[in-house]
Amino acid sequence: MLTPEADLRRRLTKERRQRQAEQPFQRSLFVKVQALVERYGLGEDFLGRIDKFTGNFSLAKLQANVVRAKEILPLPLFALATPEQYRLVMAIIEKVNNPYLHFAHSPEEILLSTPLFRGHPDLAPEKLAAHHFQALLLSELAGEPARGSKEA
Repeated sequence: MLTPEADLRRRLTKERRQRQAEQPFQRSLFVKVQALVERYGLGEDFLGRIDKFTGNFSLAKLQANVVRAKEILPLPLFALATPEQYRLVMAIIEKVNNPYLHFAHSPEEILLSTPLFRGHPDLAPEKLAAHHFQALLLSELAGEPARGSKEA
């Protein structure tokens, strides 16, 4: 028979192990943005694009561009960045700074993440992961019901 202290310690250890096993490995935002910088060869000029991007959209303006499918972004386990890439990634994270940036898979989605989050901060993660941000903006501006959002 275990003492009450030993039993408590055993139960706490078991509970902590179970909680750790339930949490899947998540790559950091830095790794995701660095993968985009590397894949698309983004440079300092991209920071200028972020600054110039207004995010004021009309339905016609968004429809003028062809909506592409969400690209698959292969992510490394960890980022190996040069000092220049490190500064660029940190600047992008600081300038964009919204939760939808975690789901961006292209430079266009980095730009569109801010107006999408500003206008529709309650989109479900599954929807953000499955659809290109331009398509999400189009559906929201067109007034279609937001399937996958918390209120639907």
